[in-house]
Amino acid sequence: MRRVVLSLVCMAGVLAPGSRAKADPSPAYPWPKYSVLPILFSPTDWDVNGAEVQEEAAAIRSAMAAIQGFYGDALGGRTFRLNDLQVVQGNQAKEGYGIEWNGGNIYTDGVDIVGNVEAAVVEELHARGYPTPPGQNEDGYTVLIFVKGAGGWAGGRVFGGADGGWGILGDWAIDSLQGDVQEGEYWWSGRRLQIGAAAHELGHAFGLPHPDAYGGTWGTTVMGEWWNYPDLGLNDWEVDHLLANKSAFFAVPEPTSFLMLGAGALAVIVPAWSRSRRRPG
Repeated sequence: MRRVVLSLVCMAGVLAPGSRAKADPSPAYPWPKYSVLPILFSPTDWDVNGAEVQEEAAAIRSAMAAIQGFYGDALGGRTFRLNDLQVVQGNQAKEGYGIEWNGGNIYTDGVDIVGNVEAAVVEELHARGYPTPPGQNEDGYTVLIFVKGAGGWAGGRVFGGADGGWGILGDWAIDSLQGDVQEGEYWWSGRRLQIGAAAHELGHAFGLPHPDAYGGTWGTTVMGEWWNYPDLGLNDWEVDHLLANKSAFFAVPEPTSFLMLGAGALAVIVPAWSRSRRRPG
């Protein structure tokens, strides 16, 4: 068993749910190509129709709009296309994705990761029609997945063989964005900080490394000191990298959300679910 107390670090190039292969044409997804798709993924421990998940979804939607504006400010008015948040009921309880709560505080050391959460989640989502190819070989989508139950998990991955990527964040982000964990309760907690953390992981999914990878300074960019959001942006190297390599994703002149009404039909809702509390014990 591997104890997880994740500290919001980059997972790009570390976790390997599938081998990287030559890019394939993307299936006909209901979202426009070269756009960002946020997903709130809930194992069956929580009912997606319940008040808890719906409140979290509303908080994530507003956070994503703020992140869209943040990138627009950093890139001189060009930002990414943002689809509406998809709220997806998982097919299994959290243990089926390799997540175990050990009875401790999920905000410190109460979550054990005993499997490959990344692989389990993206494989299920892709099988159900979402642009998270396990082979990392489809162009056109950057997906930011919020996984209930996953504690402090946070990481981002850019595809090596296709123009896409994904990021994953757990309860530390979800509960902070929703307001359950206030700024100052933990070093990482609070809505402001976790908007910065989500913007950071999205940056990794767009191919941005930590600034020390190219000799940059951590204190000048959200790819370094994300906890100082919004009092920093992207530095010149990062702006140049995005505009040169990800220009297809950054084609919106002003923050404009593409709300794909009806795309949520991809989530399968079953009427009866087991419930578990946000904190074990």
